[in-house]
Amino acid sequence: MEKRLFGGSENTVGWGAITAIHMFVTNAHTPITKRTVHIDNLIASTLPPGNIPARWLATFESGSYDPDIGSRLVLGQHVFDEENDISQYHLEYTTVIDNPVPSVRNPSAKVFKSHVPQQGYIRAEYEANAVVTEGKTHIYAWKEYLPSATFDNIDFYWLSLGQWKTYPCGEYSGWGEQICGGGGIFNDRDLQLAPDADELRLRFRAEPDCHEPTHTFEKDVWTSYALEVYWTNSENGYYRLFKNGELVFERSGIKTLLDDFQPGTCDMKWAMGIYSNWWSTGGSEVEITYYLDDMAIFDLDHGVTMDEVLNWQDGV
Repeated sequence: MEKRLFGGSENTVGWGAITAIHMFVTNAHTPITKRTVHIDNLIASTLPPGNIPARWLATFESGSYDPDIGSRLVLGQHVFDEENDISQYHLEYTTVIDNPVPSVRNPSAKVFKSHVPQQGYIRAEYEANAVVTEGKTHIYAWKEYLPSATFDNIDFYWLSLGQWKTYPCGEYSGWGEQICGGGGIFNDRDLQLAPDADELRLRFRAEPDCHEPTHTFEKDVWTSYALEVYWTNSENGYYRLFKNGELVFERSGIKTLLDDFQPGTCDMKWAMGIYSNWWSTGGSEVEITYYLDDMAIFDLDHGVTMDEVLNWQDGV
């Protein structure tokens, strides 16, 4: 294997233009960290439509699970014995298929499909690799299609359609009290049956700035979302959500990370798809289906703006 050292000045200007990585060797005893190119700090040399440098991107146009930029985890799991934590993995709960409803909002040829039986404790998610979080401002962009055949008459104990995971942070490491409601899932978005079955809730869960805004979702159409978050456990954080290019809600002057957030250990892993529990309701003969496309993470440190992301989603 070729080995090459990235030498030269410690000035990092222009390093964002690197288009190739070579394995290299440094002094094993005293590594020169300022001259080490970390994969996590690179931006893509191949840009998505609109020439916007994505931090992570999955368009599914290749017809496979593989993201255009970054790595991924595909989860299909059915826990059929909760008391004994016995489960089976079902990759068939997730597929990449032809776009069932091409439209102006989403003319893509291929999309990700999450589909599970309405039974037990179950998930079918597409998860991005963890990215450096603390002090970063990220834009999370995606398109989704919620068929009325599923979402008009659904019943469940709880149903999530997206998660920002700090696991293994959470109750497993003693930080649950710093996350509103506890657990290793930091922020999430879930479907609400009451008071309005046509509303989605986003839970922002950094104590003490807990917030659970809701918004109406559309069925049988592709919908674009873009969520911008400045990740910090100071009181200077903010977030704002756009739906089809329109601002839905925003909040500023808040914490967006738990107090004892540990970089690396707690860096966010973003997942989209179905994650639900039907222990008290539902039946195996009923299936719930959700479609996802153009899932991307952008970093404002790379010069990206929300307007550029919204234009990309709109095909401009």
